Amino acid sequence: MSFHRDQAGLDLHAPSNQTAENVTGTDIARLSIVKYTGFGVDFPQISVINSTLDFASGIVDESGGIADGGTGRVVQIGFVSDMNTSSFSVGAIFADASGQITQSVTALEIGIVLVVDAIQGIIFFNVRGLRGAQGPSDPRVVGGIQSVSANATKVASWGQQSAVAEIAMDRAGVLNAITISLDTPRTAGICQLQLLINGIAQTGAGQTVDIDAANPQTATLVLAIALPFLAGDTIGLQTVTVAFTPNGADATVSARYSE
Repeated sequence: MSFHRDQAGLDLHAPSNQTAENVTGTDIARLSIVKYTGFGVDFPQISVINSTLDFASGIVDESGGIADGGTGRVVQIGFVSDMNTSSFSVGAIFADASGQITQSVTALEIGIVLVVDAIQGIIFFNVRGLRGAQGPSDPRVVGGIQSVSANATKVASWGQQSAVAEIAMDRAGVLNAITISLDTPRTAGICQLQLLINGIAQTGAGQTVDIDAANPQTATLVLAIALPFLAGDTIGLQTVTVAFTPNGADATVSARYSE
């Protein structure tokens, strides 16, 4: 008899998984990040996410993927082994906008590569209904900031030097990351963005991130140490080094947090 307290490695946590149906009209490859879209005769139905703001539900863990019209295993949390991880390095992995694994930082972190190997690679996944931008605290910036929850501070002509983009958080939690994306290319090159908590610039290590306003027009500050916040606190970014042109174009800013 084996006790949980005595187990380690892959025996400690078998993957938490769900059999799901693919009725999308195309095959879904192994390691695709998917979302639930409905319920079939016996199992939930899935499709590949098409945005890092989608509600990710799991990752396909069938060696040949899940054929159109077929069923297969979707892992939410746990170790997945015996895979080719030779194209990765040990460290965090994210979902890109097409539902594939990347080690380029996005708003949707899904796990960590633990072993790099062409045959016996190991990844720990944690895809428990994650969304890169969490619910009503996500503001939409239109020539400034306008919140979908009407709690964000409006800022005219976002992109000027020292411009502030803040989110008024409607619940308490722990901040993991904050992302900003520019809908329109800007001139002036690379700008440093600084984390703000309640209007106070955070000056410690890991509190800034660079954004290239021309390409790729997005940046995510992933905190080395998560920061707790209270309902009503403001969290945001401010430009530090340069002003963008045009400075009144649209952008999107979102917070990634846990409760």
